[in-house]
Amino acid sequence: NNNNNSTTTNTIIKIPGMSPLIPVQSNTTDCGVYMLEIVERLVRDPIQVTPTFLATKGRSQPFSETWFEETVTDQKRLDIQR
Repeated sequence: NNNNNSTTTNTIIKIPGMSPLIPVQSNTTDCGVYMLEIVERLVRDPIQVTPTFLATKGRSQPFSETWFEETVTDQKRLDIQR
């Protein structure tokens, strides 16, 4: 119920879907470690959302299945355990 005679405007914004290729853990337990590594990299070096990035739906640099080696997440897991 709107008693102050103001009008509410709803705006629909289309946000394109993204599905970047990223490294995937080789076990069922390291998903969190992988996610931490990905987030840390994105915070350190944010992606530039360019027309190319949008056209490829995020399947462009820096993302790839070989963005980082499993040894990186192995070390991260050890560092977290300390």
